[in-house]
Amino acid sequence: MTFWSHKPIFAFNHHNMKFFLTLTALLLFAGLHAQTDSVYTKVQIHAFFPGGPVVRDFYFKKYGLQAVDDSSANTAIVSMIVEKNKHIRDIVILNAAAINEDLKKQVQKAFKTPPPYMAAIQNGQNVTSRLTVYLQSISN
Repeated sequence: MTFWSHKPIFAFNHHNMKFFLTLTALLLFAGLHAQTDSVYTKVQIHAFFPGGPVVRDFYFKKYGLQAVDDSSANTAIVSMIVEKNKHIRDIVILNAAAINEDLKKQVQKAFKTPPPYMAAIQNGQNVTSRLTVYLQSISN
C-alpha cells in the first residue's frame, strides 16, 4: 500500500484556465481600484464650493462666517475630505483649541449639513482630495 499518489490533485485544462485568468483579472482590477481611492493632496484642479466664491460667501454668511485666504488671529482652519462623488467627510477644525467657542460653534453649524462640493480633478477624472478652508467670524 502506497501513500503517494501520482494523480494530480488539480489538472489545468481549458475550463480551469479560464477560471484562473478571470480570477487573476478580478484581483488585479480590485487592486487598481483600491489605489484610485487614495486621498490626493496635490491635484490639477482643487475641490471647490459649488457655484464658486460668490455662492460660498453667501452660504457661510448665513452662519456668520466669511472665508479668508489664510490663517490669522482667531481664524478657524477646517480640513475635510471631498470625495470624488462630491460628498464631504472627516471634517475637522485643526486649530479648535486656539479659537474661541463662538467661532467653533459657528463652524460646526455651517458644516452640520454642508452642500456637496465640486470634486477635485486629476488627469481629467474626479478624485478624492483633502481641502482646507479658512473661516473667520464676520464680527472680526
